[in-house]
Amino acid sequence: MDRTVRTWGTGTTVDLTVTNTGGTPVNGWTLEFPLALGQTVTSDWNTDLTQGGNTVTATGTAHNATIAPGASITLGYLARHTGDSSPPPRFTLNRDACAVGR
Repeated sequence: MDRTVRTWGTGTTVDLTVTNTGGTPVNGWTLEFPLALGQTVTSDWNTDLTQGGNTVTATGTAHNATIAPGASITLGYLARHTGDSSPPPRFTLNRDACAVGR
């Protein structure tokens, strides 16, 4: 999992790259991660994303529901914040912990 974060004023965008490092395809995926308190997602891309409290759940769409071995997908979101613009510290993909790069 790699993250690219851009922050300004009370907004932030986060691009996430998920890479399948395994030997079999990931057919259907759900990515879950916490947001810092005071962050609210306002839009997303390349995913169907929902927020409940500070927990975000992102799922694949028709065009990226399968991640082939060695392949990557990119998704992201725009959020408002009230002072803490830090990126998500941890992620799970289909309930398994992901290694976090940058």
